[in-house]
Amino acid sequence: MTRFYCFLLLLLPCLSGVAQTADLSKGYVVLENGDTLHGELRYRSRDGLKDKLYLKINENEKKYFPLIELKGFRADSLQYQRIELGKKQVFVKELAMGAIELVEEEYLRDYQGQSVAAYRLYFRTKGTAGWEELKTGGNRWKEQMAAHMNSNAEITLKLQDKNLTPDNLTEIVHQFNAQTK
Repeated sequence: MTRFYCFLLLLLPCLSGVAQTADLSKGYVVLENGDTLHGELRYRSRDGLKDKLYLKINENEKKYFPLIELKGFRADSLQYQRIELGKKQVFVKELAMGAIELVEEEYLRDYQGQSVAAYRLYFRTKGTAGWEELKTGGNRWKEQMAAHMNSNAEITLKLQDKNLTPDNLTEIVHQFNAQTK
């Protein structure tokens, strides 16, 4: 029996090392000065984005960056950027970029005494300074987007579909941006 416990004691550190590297994503960070550092990064915890991002450049060089000191970062296929919403700066996930830019803010909200992840969508026409929050209740989001996509009659008509939900919006914005090029 003691052999078994000795084996476990030797095996556990190896398993924890695998677990620590398993959740790293390939990507890069863009520093405030515009420099880009490539490597493997960890940026999420169970309840959303962390305050600090861990970047493993190579086996010998590892760094931590406060998110607010970065312009943006990419993790696997997900692109994040820092934007200004009123007087605060937040990190958002890019959902669609082009003539219309669509991003998603993830934040924690209290639900029956528990912190749960919640999301807000923001959009803007490329080249404009401010982000507008998408009103996802009811059909107001369709009216907001139709006003910005009225140059494309096909997309405007598609927005009148009663079965559409805000979950369909990323694809619609991608279609609009592809036809607007």
